[in-house]
Amino acid sequence: MYGDVVSSVFVDGSDPIRRVQSPRAFLTAIVGAFAAVLVVATAGPAAAANATGRIILHVRQCPIGEPTLAIFTDCHSHLTPEGRAFRINGHASRTVSDQGNVKFDRLKAGTRRLTLTSTQQPNEFLHMRVFCSDRGTDDPAVELTVHTGTEAYLNVHLADGEYTLCDVSFVPESGQ
Repeated sequence: MYGDVVSSVFVDGSDPIRRVQSPRAFLTAIVGAFAAVLVVATAGPAAAANATGRIILHVRQCPIGEPTLAIFTDCHSHLTPEGRAFRINGHASRTVSDQGNVKFDRLKAGTRRLTLTSTQQPNEFLHMRVFCSDRGTDDPAVELTVHTGTEAYLNVHLADGEYTLCDVSFVPESGQ
């Protein structure tokens, strides 16, 4: 059997009863006398913690021109035009809701690529700025780099169980 022996127990001087944990899946096998095997599927602490992360995007369209006070103050009350959509790590796109939000949940820890998949891509007259914060801390929001091209994207690092909120602001220039 493949796996790591987690513990061994000897009962009345007989053969050891070993608990073996599979490194590839969350399975535990109890092996004892007469080669009896009991396989128990367990979520394990690592599995429970790995799929609880969340990223929520608040997607907004700023008024024309650069923000005059602060990007959040000037832009947050202006919802984005219909049709904007994002995908995470190449999965299906999700359209921004009527409230201006996109939610990705049950995420494992790691770096996630968020891609703008709609036709309204950033260009020389439309900038995309993204500020993200971990909702479990008092740390200030950090501006993330937006990579432009055919489809704009940004990378968000997510820790186990982290809830990250990102304010995505589209800032149009006046064209003058």
